[in-house]
Amino acid sequence: MTGRRQFLMWSAAAGVLAACDAKTAPPQAKVDGVLALALHKEGLGVLDTATGAWKVPPAPAAVGPELTRLAAVQGEQLAIWSLPVMRQAAGRTLPGTWTPRAVSGSDQVALVEGPSGEGIYRPASRVMTKIRIAGSGKDFSLPGNFEPEAFSPDGGRLYLLDYIPPRQPELYRVRVLDLATGAVHPLSTKDKQPVPPGAEETMRGSGRKAVYDPVNGVLFTLYTHQQGHQHTGELLGVRPGSPDVHAFIHALHLDFGWAVCIDLPKPFGESAPEGHTLALAPDSSLLYAVSAAHGTVARINPESLNVLSVKTFAPLTGEASAAATAGGRIYVAAGNTLSDTASAFDAGGPLHGLAATRGGQLWSARAGRAVSLDFPAKRVLDGAEVAGLQAIHAIVGQ
Repeated sequence: MTGRRQFLMWSAAAGVLAACDAKTAPPQAKVDGVLALALHKEGLGVLDTATGAWKVPPAPAAVGPELTRLAAVQGEQLAIWSLPVMRQAAGRTLPGTWTPRAVSGSDQVALVEGPSGEGIYRPASRVMTKIRIAGSGKDFSLPGNFEPEAFSPDGGRLYLLDYIPPRQPELYRVRVLDLATGAVHPLSTKDKQPVPPGAEETMRGSGRKAVYDPVNGVLFTLYTHQQGHQHTGELLGVRPGSPDVHAFIHALHLDFGWAVCIDLPKPFGESAPEGHTLALAPDSSLLYAVSAAHGTVARINPESLNVLSVKTFAPLTGEASAAATAGGRIYVAAGNTLSDTASAFDAGGPLHGLAATRGGQLWSARAGRAVSLDFPAKRVLDGAEVAGLQAIHAIVGQ
C-alpha cells in the first residue's frame, strides 16, 4: 500500500470500552529494544529502538511483502538490504531521479522515474510513466499514470495501480504488467478467466492500508469512501451491489492474478480514511479491519474471504490509527490512546504506528521517541529518542 508497503498484523477481544476505564500512563521506564521498520522524515529505514541507531539508513524505499528485502535510493545509489541479517545484498547506480515502489524476495526492484507524489495512493500528475526493473536492464514507458504495487512470486509480472484520468486521478484499477512482453493486462476472475472489457473494476476513493498474507498468498488493501464504485462481480452480474457499502478490502492473489472484494458494513467508510486500518494475525488465521472513530472491528477469514463478525468498542479519536496483534488480542492506537477493545490507557502523547513482536511486546513512536507500550501495566517504557522519527510500522528480523 509510502516508502512502500507497511505489511503488519492481530486478533480480537470482545467488549465495550467505558470512558471511565481509561487510565493515564504512569512514569516511564527503560526497556530492551528491537529492530523496527520505521518511518523517518527522510523515508523508511530499520531502527534499533533502544539505541536510536539506524541499521538501515532512512531513505525513499520499498519493502517486500514478507519483510525480507528493503530497497532504498540515496542520491543515485540503489541499495537492496536483506532484513533478517541487516546486510546489504546488492547495490547499483541509477542516474536520474527514481523512487522504489516494489521489491521482491529475489531482489527485483520496480522504480518510477521523476516526481513520486505522496505514495502509491496519491501519485504525481503525469501522462507517461517510466518504470525500471533494477537488475534486469528493462525499462517500460507506459502511456498513463501508473504506480507499481507488487511483484508476482515468480517475478514474471508486476501489479500496477492505473490512475484515471492521468493528470487529475479520480479512479484507479489494478492491472498486470507482463515483464517478458511489456503488455499490460486486466486481472483475472477467481476461475482464472480474463476479466472481459467493460467489467474491469475501477476504484473510487482512498487506499488506506495494505497487509500481505504469506499463507494464502493474498495482498489485502483497505479502501474507504467508495461512492460510485462497482465491483467486477457486479459488472458481470454475478453479485448484487449495495448502496450501504462505503469501504471494502481488495484481496489480490499475487500468484494467480485474481482479485475479490470483501465488503465492509456500515459504519466503515463513513469517517475519514485515517481512522481506518488493517491487521493480520501472525499465523494468518484472521484479518481485522478497524474503524477507530466508530469503535468497530470486523473479523475476516482470509481464506474464505468473508466477514465472520463485527464488534464494537469505545470510539477512539486522533490524527491516525494503527493496529497490531499480540497474544491473541487486537490492539488499536489512535491519538494518545492504546486500546485492546476492552480497556484502554492514555500514552501521554499521540502514538504513530503500532507493531508487535512475536513475544507480545508493543512498539510505537511518540514525540520523536520510540516507545514500548506495556498494556497490562498501562504504562509507557522509554526507548531511544530519534530526531525526525514519524512512525513505527513493523518488527523485522524475528
